[in-house]
Amino acid sequence: MGLPRHSPVAASLAEAQTWPLSLLMLRQALHHVDRLHRAPGGDALLRRLRSRPASRMGQICTLYEELVPAAPCPIQPPPPHQQPLDVHLELGNLSKRRTPVCELHQSAVAKLHNRLRGHLLVFTDGSVRDSPCSAAAACVIPTTGTTIRCRLPFHASSTAAELAGLHLAADYLAAMPPQLPVAILCDSRPALQALLQPDQAGITVALLHAKLTAIETSEEAMYVSAPESLEDPRTHNISRFVG
Repeated sequence: MGLPRHSPVAASLAEAQTWPLSLLMLRQALHHVDRLHRAPGGDALLRRLRSRPASRMGQICTLYEELVPAAPCPIQPPPPHQQPLDVHLELGNLSKRRTPVCELHQSAVAKLHNRLRGHLLVFTDGSVRDSPCSAAAACVIPTTGTTIRCRLPFHASSTAAELAGLHLAADYLAAMPPQLPVAILCDSRPALQALLQPDQAGITVALLHAKLTAIETSEEAMYVSAPESLEDPRTHNISRFVG
């Protein structure tokens, strides 16, 4: 077990059927080197470790090569079969900082009439107050006259509140599957950017991404970013629902 014969903890480790910490760490390090051999692009880091034979990881690389003379070939992962969510972050080439509000409004209305005609429009929004510390979210479907609101049980950032609004929309669409293609309009760029990279975000974004992906498999869904001037009035005044 890698311990002296008269080690005081040898009997305990044998009874627990486990290894000493030093061997566990060595095993993990060898597994890490093995994964580098199998990973695409891992050879660059392995060469760097081999160039430092006096370091601990350099010694582990040498040990690995003694134990595994024929290094495994890198494995290329299969291409993703799942299509990413259709997320739009731009309204043409317009910028909220450099474009008048009226022009943004006209461009957004034109997009609704031209590209999103025939879609079920779902507006989401979130609001945060610092005094008192509170946050709320809302989801509005003007066509059906549906308004869903919730108050977050904790103080949250504006992005977290916007994500809560998107969760409300996803839950509603899952419970009431629409007969039309869906367009969810959200004015939070950070929330939509997180949906584009769910693996780098937290559990809240990962869960939201899973919900929206499940909806998209049954109904054509589109997720766009809308300027504030186009928000539904019932979500624009969401701050009054925050206690």
